[in-house]
Amino acid sequence: FEPGSSAALIDRVERFLALAKDMKPDAVVIAGDVYDRSAPSGEAVQLLSRMLTVLHDLDIPVLLCAGNHDSVQRLSFLSPLLAREGLHISASLSDSPLLSHVTLEDQHGPVTFWLMPYVFPALIAQTLGEERFPDSDTAVRALLKRQGVDFTQRNVLIAHQNVTACGAEAERGGSESMVGGVGQIDYTAFDGFDYVALGHIHAAYHVGRESIRYAGSPRRIGFALLPVSRSVGSHRDGQGRHSIACRTEAVLRRSPPAFTEAQHEHVTEFFRSMLAPRDKCLTTHSHHYITLIDSAK
Repeated sequence: FEPGSSAALIDRVERFLALAKDMKPDAVVIAGDVYDRSAPSGEAVQLLSRMLTVLHDLDIPVLLCAGNHDSVQRLSFLSPLLAREGLHISASLSDSPLLSHVTLEDQHGPVTFWLMPYVFPALIAQTLGEERFPDSDTAVRALLKRQGVDFTQRNVLIAHQNVTACGAEAERGGSESMVGGVGQIDYTAFDGFDYVALGHIHAAYHVGRESIRYAGSPRRIGFALLPVSRSVGSHRDGQGRHSIACRTEAVLRRSPPAFTEAQHEHVTEFFRSMLAPRDKCLTTHSHHYITLIDSAK
C-alpha cells in the first residue's frame, strides 16, 4: 500500500475483495510487506482499513505479518483488541520471544497459525538472551525451537524472510533479492510445519518443497529487468497432514512491460543527472517514482 493509493492499486484491492467473496476462504494471510514504509501515508492506511473491514464483514479471519518495510510496533497497535474481531497481527519480539499465534478450525479440526515478522540475528539474540548468532539461519532455528510447537497437530507458519533452497534463490525477486548469502534461511529450518506462507520476495514460487511458498507482490515493484509471476495463492489442506492443493489467481489485468537493460541504464542516468546538485548518488534507500504511459487498453 504505497506509493500513493492510485486508481490502479485501488482497482486491484477491489478485485481481490471480489475474489475473496467468491472463494470464501477460511482465512486470508498477508505475509508482508503491508506498507512500503514504516510511516505510511494516510491514503495507504485508509485503503488497508477498507480492505480489512470488508474481509471482516465477510466473516473471513485475517492473519497479518509485518515485513522489513513495516513498523511492527505501529502495525500491532491494538492487536489484542483486534484479535477479538478476527484480525491477528504479528507482535514485536522486543517484548517477548514468543510468536503471536492463533488456532482456527476447519472441517478437519484445529490449525495453528504462527506469525513471525521480519527478524534478524541481532534482534533474535537480544530477545532470547543470547550473545550473538552467526547468521540468520541459526538465529531463526533457535527462535522457532523456543516456541514449543506441537508438530503432532497441523501448523502453518507465516514469515517475512529470505528463504532459499541450499543457498540458491529459486528466482530473482526485484529489490528484495539478497546477495552474498546475507539474511538467507534454508527452507529446512521450517521442517515440521505443514505449510509456510512467505513474504519478502516479489516473485511467486515455492522454495524447496511445494508447501513453502512466496505469493509474490500483486504488482511490479521497482525497475525489475525480468518478468516475474504475480498472484494470489489459494491453498487447501486435504485430508489432514501434508496434503496441499495450490491455485493462483492473477490480480493484474496486464503486467507493465519490464525495462530492458538499456532502458534501465538510461532512466538511472537521467535520475543521477537530475539529482546531482542535491545527492552524491542514488542509494538503495532513495525512492523515486515515474509513470510509464502507453496506448494499450
